[in-house]
Amino acid sequence: MKNLFSEFNNISKNEWSEKIIQDLKGKPEELLTITDEIEEISYSSFYHKEDSIERNKPGNLPYIRGIKKSSNEWRNCHYELINKEKKNNARCLKALMSGSDMLWFQVNRKDVDWNTVLEDIQTEYISVVLETDDVENIKILTKSGKKNITYAFDAYKNGFDALMELYSAFKDYQFPFLLVDASKIQQAGGNISQQIGFALNVGHEYLLHLVNKGFSVDEASACIQFKFGVGNDYLKESLKFRTFRGLWSNVIAAYIPEHKCSHHTIIHAFITHLNKSLKDPYTNLLRQTTEVMSAVNGNIDSICVLPYNHYSYEGSSELAERMALNITNILKEESYFDKVCDPLGGSYSLENLQEKISDRAWGNFQEIEANGGLMQTSARENFYNQINTVRSKRVTNFSNGKQTLIGVNKFENRDEINNSWIDIPNYDGLLSLILENELQNSNK
Repeated sequence: MKNLFSEFNNISKNEWSEKIIQDLKGKPEELLTITDEIEEISYSSFYHKEDSIERNKPGNLPYIRGIKKSSNEWRNCHYELINKEKKNNARCLKALMSGSDMLWFQVNRKDVDWNTVLEDIQTEYISVVLETDDVENIKILTKSGKKNITYAFDAYKNGFDALMELYSAFKDYQFPFLLVDASKIQQAGGNISQQIGFALNVGHEYLLHLVNKGFSVDEASACIQFKFGVGNDYLKESLKFRTFRGLWSNVIAAYIPEHKCSHHTIIHAFITHLNKSLKDPYTNLLRQTTEVMSAVNGNIDSICVLPYNHYSYEGSSELAERMALNITNILKEESYFDKVCDPLGGSYSLENLQEKISDRAWGNFQEIEANGGLMQTSARENFYNQINTVRSKRVTNFSNGKQTLIGVNKFENRDEINNSWIDIPNYDGLLSLILENELQNSNK
């Protein structure tokens, strides 16, 4: 076959730049540099083959391009807050019959009837995660003999003391039981580098704690999993997950693990509520869809789409719950997003943008570490102040129309909606942010 590229001249980056500057017709060259005040990075508006960055193939260290080699498979997760066991069981069975292959239980009480919750649920064929602040629930389920149940205990928020008597079992079986919940940083309005910096530092604190309790670095790394929220900046959000995988691999490499798989970690992505709307509800389907696409393109392990009205006074509607699960089903079963490993790999612009995000996130991590880590009160306060600064910028940009949400502050839906937001629980003093709620409160 004839090489079509031989028909064209090989244009250097310098020649290309000169032509672009000529086409500006006297406008300042600074227009070619994009400054993102929220993400606190600047990058070029164009890149050239000379800017290409060599990456290992998918499935190879440092896993920037993911651990998967033959597909981009992920689990479709259904979230269930355990409060009424029979209803919880019925809802989970319905979700499983509707395409979910993973259940995420959140439990805020002790006296749960797990036999009722898990009735007819064959955990050996799906994945189950139990997120709880009460270790008694973990003890009950570890003794139940149920397969494929892992745990998500947030020791950053709750401390390690309650887990001590379970360490020997966790060390033997090496399944995830510690959760780093960076989704709370995203929901509070933090930027990408702050989310990654938080995840790296807290994950590192977990790693050091377990090693000090007798775990090897390989055993300790297998016990840690991460949860991220997903924002609306389509490409940067995909790069967030690729960036985090690479940087976490760097952290693990410093402890010289015996097994390559220790560089890999489990990443759960949750579609959260910062940019969701009750006033114009069906626009949420578009936002949720593009956010799922961002996460999937970033090589996550599971995705959970929380219904857009999850935190409303009316609560999640049946339609919103079904649409939330349909999004992930359609992207997998009809759009084949699960077929291609790392679809963003090889793009000159995206690989270079990722380097900018990576440098900013690593610098954030180093600053936190230099301040003693987020387990220290002073470092935590300083970090939360930085998050609140970014949060304020988001609110300002939204209020003055620099950031738009269709149906909310642009092409506003004039129909009355008999529903309103409830307060999302705060996380360790960090206030959760819903932009629509901020606008409604400011107009009162």
